Amino acid sequence: MRPSPPPPVAATATPSSRARLPWAALALATTLAACGGSQPVASRPDVVLVVFDTLRADRLSCYGYERPTSPVIDALAARGTRFARNSSQAPWTKPSMASMLTSRYLTDYRDVFEPEAQSLAAAFREAGYRTLGTTANMLVSRDEGFDRGFEFFDDHRVPNRDTKHKRKEIARTFEQLIDDLEGPLAEVLPEGQSAGERAPLFLYVHVMDPHYPYRSYPQLAESLPISDGDGLPRSEWQRAEFERRGAPPGADDPGWKQAWTTISRESGRYDQELRYCDQLFERLFARLEQLGVSEPLVAVAADHGEGLWDRVSPLEEARLASRAPSEFFYRDHGKHLIPELLETPLILAGPGVPDGKVVDERVENVDLMPTLLELAGIEIPSSVHGTSLVDLMWGRAPGWNKDVHAYVRGARLLIEGASGLRLVEPDGFVPKVEIRPSLFALEADPDARTNLWSEDSADVARLRGLIEAWRRDYPTSSNLAVPKDPATLADLKALGYIDDDEEE
Repeated sequence: MRPSPPPPVAATATPSSRARLPWAALALATTLAACGGSQPVASRPDVVLVVFDTLRADRLSCYGYERPTSPVIDALAARGTRFARNSSQAPWTKPSMASMLTSRYLTDYRDVFEPEAQSLAAAFREAGYRTLGTTANMLVSRDEGFDRGFEFFDDHRVPNRDTKHKRKEIARTFEQLIDDLEGPLAEVLPEGQSAGERAPLFLYVHVMDPHYPYRSYPQLAESLPISDGDGLPRSEWQRAEFERRGAPPGADDPGWKQAWTTISRESGRYDQELRYCDQLFERLFARLEQLGVSEPLVAVAADHGEGLWDRVSPLEEARLASRAPSEFFYRDHGKHLIPELLETPLILAGPGVPDGKVVDERVENVDLMPTLLELAGIEIPSSVHGTSLVDLMWGRAPGWNKDVHAYVRGARLLIEGASGLRLVEPDGFVPKVEIRPSLFALEADPDARTNLWSEDSADVARLRGLIEAWRRDYPTSSNLAVPKDPATLADLKALGYIDDDEEE
């Protein structure tokens, strides 16, 4: 079991800018039940958005993973709609969440909300919702403007007690997030009031646990064991790729053999992190039901995925040849547009959502905001770039061939819906990052292993033209020139997004 959360900060305390527990101030807020919108408040569902940081879709059981990482989320998907091919807009948290929570594409570097963009929470609040947000990720903070539209927003940290896991130890666990929500939820969900007698709730919970470093959970050892590995590759593809491009030493070298074991064990720990989150997900909704939130509209999403050694590290060939397997293959996220970092889950369930539906068409995180607003009967702001998925879910969107877009400083991505072609085009130099141009035909090569860039110049030229048209149609202002404060830079470095000598 994770450490217990710290005691609540007293309401009279003066919180620092990096540690707040402001829920007591919620009692001073005015209920907004009569504000905005075209439908009566009583007809609107409670809405709960849970974002799991660093969660790859294909590591959930309901997305085809062979290990039982997510039985509770699987059950939610079975009684709702699962989008089989969803994509995030960026491979790291800040730009991805800025995009998701405003439904705005990233056509230039941006990692905070645009001033003119309506946020998801603000749209709900203007429609009469009580808006609560809690986040364990240090980058999704009120200092960066992520509290926009929230009546209550908790981004406080816990004391760093574990130098070995210092990247995560200041982040609250999912269990701590739930515990810290007790006060705010009691404030907006008065005992004895039915859903029709109170303002509806919009709750956003951002869970950090799947993020590296991955932890093990002894209580899951039987149901989801961590394999010690046998010092061998996990797949034939890994073996073949390492033999072709690496320089494996003799079989008696314990360092190389241990590297394969490390991959296996760390992968198992990631699986246990997901199962831990799945259990706490059930606890969260059990508590919400006790408080009268019995039939909410639920959305499960992720900001980005994780490499997990399923692709060769994007290093120069000469450097690859000297790396052990755990560095030869890519574990991380942040600076590249590989599939494992962008293919994230999207699951909806509750009022207005079809039961037991799987949608195979391509969709994006940018579509989540208009979808939730339409399901809640709220007017969709004109500032959004995404498309509501309601008609698609209900089979009222024939010929859906949505193009998918993503951006990272240094490159942009397009997956053409009609053809399944996946193009990554570098657009500048980023220190210590080499992004290679690539073109993959996903219908024939779903794992994106065979780069066709040099073989298909006609498609490359056509898709590059589509990217330029997208940039013209959805211009996003850059905040690259805005200097980062020292605390934000420290957070970015702690999470591995920038190096000591790299400027953001």
